[in-house]
Amino acid sequence: MRRELEAIRKFLSSPRQDVADNSLWRRVTELTETGTIVGKRIEFTTRDIERLRQFVIREAGVDPTLGGLPRDRATQADRTSDEKLALGGVFETMVTFTRPAGGVIPVRGNPFVPSGAFLSIPVQSLLARCFVTETVVVVENGQTLINSSQIRWPEDLSNPIVVYKGHGSSQKPLIRWLGTLPREQVVAYFDFDPAGMMMASRYPAGACLIPKDWQAIRQNEAGNKLREFHLQSASAKQMEAANNLPADIRNHILQNRLSLTQEYLTAKHFELIICPIT
Repeated sequence: MRRELEAIRKFLSSPRQDVADNSLWRRVTELTETGTIVGKRIEFTTRDIERLRQFVIREAGVDPTLGGLPRDRATQADRTSDEKLALGGVFETMVTFTRPAGGVIPVRGNPFVPSGAFLSIPVQSLLARCFVTETVVVVENGQTLINSSQIRWPEDLSNPIVVYKGHGSSQKPLIRWLGTLPREQVVAYFDFDPAGMMMASRYPAGACLIPKDWQAIRQNEAGNKLREFHLQSASAKQMEAANNLPADIRNHILQNRLSLTQEYLTAKHFELIICPIT
């Protein structure tokens, strides 16, 4: 139902009186008994549009012309009996840390996290600046966070503070928090491909992690996602001109059409090294 309600909200916030005829809008018209199919479009009368508005108010407890569905389930539960209509994920306001060998996390209270455990805190807990003396590594996905103890970290980075870059509403506050740290203490670890390298170059990080033997990796590497590389044509063009990344590494990725995920690098026990971002 959430998809249908959000589709109605977007439609009502536009000046249009018709939408493309597709399965989602067929479902909406069945639920609301509105709309007339004309060719490849579904047209709505003024009365239909009001029925759509009243449908959202009844189901979600919010006027779609005044605002969208709330992101958190508690707020949605206060309005209707279906908390799952909320747009946000349950943990999207949380920031998650770990330490490969266990250690203190530099947030409020300086909690100790054992090896193999994780600390998730509300994003608001990052607002107070903490004294950080160790390297913080930002990883691209949650699986890499889970597998952090299996990663072959650089010798001088054996037990970093690892944080998941997050999704939803936690991303921007995390980036702001990272921006309060000395740039040389922040390291980005994303996929070894144009998109991953460009993402790393835009973070408030002084370096990123790449395979130590990157020069030996060729297009025929078993885990190389050639199709994914071709889907990243825009990022490839940007990386070609990204002077804040080493030219020899950029050229190697482009010439060999490389796209290696963090999961693959971890599973195949690739040793990592630090690549400077200037």
